[in-house]
Amino acid sequence: MITAIMLLGCSDNCITRYAFSNSTEDIPIIPIDFSESEEAIRHRIEDQFAEELCEKCDWVEFKLPMKFGDREGHLKVKTDYGYPICENCGVPIKLNYNFRISINKHDMVLAKTRITSVDSLSFEIVEYFQNVGNPLGHYPERFNQVIFSLAWDKGTNERTIMNVLREISEGHLEFVESMLMRDGDDFCSKSSSELNSLKDEYPLNIELDLGKQDKIYAPLREKSERMKELENKE
Repeated sequence: MITAIMLLGCSDNCITRYAFSNSTEDIPIIPIDFSESEEAIRHRIEDQFAEELCEKCDWVEFKLPMKFGDREGHLKVKTDYGYPICENCGVPIKLNYNFRISINKHDMVLAKTRITSVDSLSFEIVEYFQNVGNPLGHYPERFNQVIFSLAWDKGTNERTIMNVLREISEGHLEFVESMLMRDGDDFCSKSSSELNSLKDEYPLNIELDLGKQDKIYAPLREKSERMKELENKE
């Protein structure tokens, strides 16, 4: 089924696919230089807002320029300006399920605990969406709990990062099309309002990590290092 959807996706006749993936929301467009440090990227994001983002203690959404097929568009992403990035914010109690994707400078991709290729990542995305609501395994109950969190090593090729983001978007599209196809519904015939309803029903949340996980695990690393020092003294 997924293969059939991918073959259909190669056609330019279905403008609905572009309309579904391309964000037209009224949020800032922020081109990112992925070769910059995480701190520099955060400064670039902050410059686009007329408020102190750490006062929000929440997600901040913006759009990245992205090419979908042969059409230019924008991909909606977000980054976290809550705890622990902003120390003034409380520890969040909202339950989310992070599907963590890491890229190293050798273009190796780690999707949760599995090493995969960039070209195969969309299959991982589809599979995860298909398991939403599955009581067997650590899966979310609802689609709005799913967050694809992307981190990359310093020196990672920018093209690889953009291709990973595109694969996440394509996996999301393939999944939504498969859900409609299962019910005998035609995705390409959907109106704008129907597409918006699908986006609400099956939201795509992509987080640019920008140092968040490092801050979360820093205290654990420090504690481990102190324990090793004590052991060596003994």
